[in-house]
Amino acid sequence: MNRLWRLGFALALVLNVAILYLPVAVGPPSSLPFLDKVVHATSFALIAATGCLARVPLRVIVVLIIGQAVFSEIAQGTVTVLHRDGNRADAVADLVGHGEPTGVSADHVPPAVAGSHHGKAGE
Repeated sequence: MNRLWRLGFALALVLNVAILYLPVAVGPPSSLPFLDKVVHATSFALIAATGCLARVPLRVIVVLIIGQAVFSEIAQGTVTVLHRDGNRADAVADLVGHGEPTGVSADHVPPAVAGSHHGKAGE
């Protein structure tokens, strides 16, 4: 079963690269507001979920996603042949996408990432 999840993780990575780096956005134009942000978040959530199911170390998943989110937006904004625009809102959507499957978000950081202090406020 783990091989199947590893394959899913690899396919999620390929899909993410296609979504972020193809010169023209994949799919028909949409009048739905924020659809682009939903696609970004979903693409990164798929990487996070399949990575966790494939038992890729959480640290690797988080570093990969943060690196890809930042790099892809810089590339989209600077590489003219992509005919794309990089923006901060897309980078935020990318990072939001990784939060749920990995359990890493602004209001919950795993103890291994946050450190060993778990005392109550005021201690």
